[in-house]
Amino acid sequence: MRAASKADFRRFDLSATVYKRSLRPRRLTLLWLAPIQAASLFTVWAISAGGQTLRAWILTALLWLMTLPLLVSLEGTLVAMMLFEPFRGLLRRAQYLLVDYSGEDPIHLLTPIVTLIAMAALLRKERLNIFRATPLAGLASLLGLLFILEIFNPLQGGLFVGLSGALFTLVPLAWFYFGQAASEKFIRLALHLIVFIGILASLHGLYQMLIGYPAFEQYWIDNTDLYSSIAVGHVRRALATFSSAEEWGRYLEIGAIVAFGFTAAAKRHAGRIGWMTCGLASTGAILLSGQRTAIFGLLLGVATLVLVGARSLSGAIGRLAIMLLPIV
Repeated sequence: MRAASKADFRRFDLSATVYKRSLRPRRLTLLWLAPIQAASLFTVWAISAGGQTLRAWILTALLWLMTLPLLVSLEGTLVAMMLFEPFRGLLRRAQYLLVDYSGEDPIHLLTPIVTLIAMAALLRKERLNIFRATPLAGLASLLGLLFILEIFNPLQGGLFVGLSGALFTLVPLAWFYFGQAASEKFIRLALHLIVFIGILASLHGLYQMLIGYPAFEQYWIDNTDLYSSIAVGHVRRALATFSSAEEWGRYLEIGAIVAFGFTAAAKRHAGRIGWMTCGLASTGAILLSGQRTAIFGLLLGVATLVLVGARSLSGAIGRLAIMLLPIV
């Protein structure tokens, strides 16, 4: 009897142990599904409500999508922001399919918010070493300190004005530290993205020039009073997917310079032809944008590439003399 009872007890204990282990994955699964279910319910509610609620949901989703790659790496979030920014202007105008026109555009705050979160993640990993990792980093940090002090300048009209200005100074400066922490492979990927996204975005600019603006973009143009330079005489400039023709031209300028640089560095004939084609396509789009500053910047950038590519100082002087011949 005792032997039988011990055996029964062992069977009961073993079965109980198996039973307990089978419950844990189910509980964990429910915990993981709870946020997804909540997000699904909020999505249905936002779609049914429409208007401002739906726009808030879309902006929140974009913010989440750009921030989520931080769980894997900093570079993933940088790529997400690089994919979002060239199309921010188009998304900004497309929001008027959902809401009426307003001078407030919260979509412009998404990238600064993600940048601050990414900067906090970088500080947590690298501590304060990123501010003095190189001599150039030290100088950039001093510049950032001046930018921070400028926020509290009493002569500029209030703290809100200083914080607004910080979006154009401190947020771009954070990308210096991102580039310092990024790998060479990522830098190459980023340059590739600039070239190809610039050409892709220019297709919409070509559509605007040949066919016209879509209804939601025309609605924005008719209501905005902050972009009078969109018209040159009786001709309205194309914007492509950017917020202004100036942004489009400057982005293409960088893309064209990068493409010509890769053309010079390519070892294979097919690679040179491909990058040269991309550079010429970007140059043509710059001419279509009608931005003289972008054209001048492109010429200056290509001239710099030619001079930097010289193997000696005498070679650089000779190349400079050849480039100045048409002017002289």
